Order: sequence, then C-alpha cells, then structure tokens
Amino acid sequence: MIDALTLSIDIEVAQWDDRCRQAADRGWSSVILQHCGEADAAACERLEVMARRAVDRGLTVRAVMLQPDARSGLGEPDPQRRSHAVDRIAEWLTRTDRIGGATLIVRVAALDRPGVSVTYQDTLNATAWSLNALRRPLECSDASLALIVASGGFLLSPPEARELIDLTDSPHVGVCVWMDSGMHLHTAEDWIQTLDRRLFAVHVSAEAVWSGVRNALVRSGFGGILSASASTVATPALPSLRT
Repeated sequence: MIDALTLSIDIEVAQWDDRCRQAADRGWSSVILQHCGEADAAACERLEVMARRAVDRGLTVRAVMLQPDARSGLGEPDPQRRSHAVDRIAEWLTRTDRIGGATLIVRVAALDRPGVSVTYQDTLNATAWSLNALRRPLECSDASLALIVASGGFLLSPPEARELIDLTDSPHVGVCVWMDSGMHLHTAEDWIQTLDRRLFAVHVSAEAVWSGVRNALVRSGFGGILSASASTVATPALPSLRT
C-alpha cells in the first residue's frame, strides 16, 4: 500500500502532534518527514524532535525529504559551495539513519542564482562529483540517498536519470520519482521500467490517477518506499498494491 504520508516538520509542535494522530486514525502506518527551507543545524535538531513525537504516536519514520524549496546544493558548480553542500547532506544522512529512516530524499535543481551563468551540463557534472564524494558517508550509514526526478527542472527523462545513477556506481544511490510532476513527458510506467533497481521511492499525489501508477508498480515488483502527500491528513491510506 501507499504506506507513508509526507508531513512537513515546519509547523508548531501541537499542530504536528494533531496531524500525526489524524494520520494514524486514518490508517497510515508511517510518515516521511519533509523539511522545506535551509538544511541547517537547527533543522537537524527539529527533525529528531518531530521524529520522536511521530514514533510516540505509533508511526514509523520511513524517510526524510528535503523538498521542494530546500535545494540540496549537490549540483552547485562552485567547488567551495558544493563541498559545503556535500558535508551538509552527509550530516542529514547521519540524522536520517539515527531516527530510523531508510532514505534521505533530496532535490537537485538547476542553479538559478542572479549573476551566475551555469549550463545544464555544469549541473550534471557537479552532481556526479557530489555523489561520488558522498560514497564514503553512504557506506558508513544504513540510510540511502534518493534524488528527486521528474520535478524541479533537472533529470527530466528516465534515461538521463539512469545514466547519472549508473555513473555513480553505488548501491546506496537511487531516485525518487515525483509522480504528480513531469508526467506529461513520460508515462509512469516508462519511469518505473527504465529505472528498475535504481528506483528507491515513488511519491504520488493523493488526488492523482492512482490506478495507472499502481499497475506499473505491481508489474515491476517494486519494493521501495511508496508515499503520498495530501492537502490534509484526513486523506485515508490508499489501496494495497496486492489487492
């Protein structure tokens, strides 16, 4: 089933507790903790606090997501900025592992900074360098890393995403397909079949046409993280893949 509901940690504690309670009441068994904003030390601390409170309410933390506004910086062409981003993501991997999350999901967007001219290829090259630099932290962690694809102006085709992951040559690096964005370019089944073992997570909108995504996942034997977002946590858990 779609067993993980994506919830933002960037809210008041009382509101967070209420959303976790509602999610559990609606049949959700686990959550993905989403942070939008600067991925700094304060956010790391907040992550652990919210994770403990979710677990206290009977929910399992499946993953951590830095999205949609928190660009990871892994595609940053400036070496110093990129190195800092790698260190920051390595810290978030440690935190994700510490709270029991299986995967850290991040967005790598094409750079859009005033006064800086960067090509798409620059972003690809920088991302490849960053993923290689993260190999050691990933080997020392039980958490894996998944890059969001089909969203954010980067990695918009299945073959392109597959090439980048294969270039990294690490079993700990994969992708998360954002099923409610970019699907006008390729069908859900195309993404799922092309990425195959590289597909660590799939995120769909609760309002999306679930049947097509579900059928493609069943045929592929997908066993990764399947998550959904909704405007409110009153949305019930969606049907099992096995029914």
